[in-house]
Amino acid sequence: MVQWYTDLFLDGITKHTVEHIRDRVGKRRIQYPVFAVTYASNEKNLLDVININELLLEYYQKCNIYILGVASSRQQAKIMAAAIVSKVFEETNSFEIREYFENGF
Repeated sequence: MVQWYTDLFLDGITKHTVEHIRDRVGKRRIQYPVFAVTYASNEKNLLDVININELLLEYYQKCNIYILGVASSRQQAKIMAAAIVSKVFEETNSFEIREYFENGF
């Protein structure tokens, strides 16, 4: 199941475009390459950057995926992930990403 953070981090993608992306993911349709910043699949890591089309794979249909941000390129998604980690560390002095964002889903 895919869950979207209520106040998604965006890199210039409009909210209208995000709604279109969410709709297409929900209908399991391929779309332009867009990248998502998600909780890490391995709990020893902080965040993952994945192509949004990967969410169409059967594996991801069985997992809980928590999307924190959407970016137009892999590079922008990496920059966004770094900004998210920095924000969490500045505000909490820790790297507990999941705990910081748990109320936003």
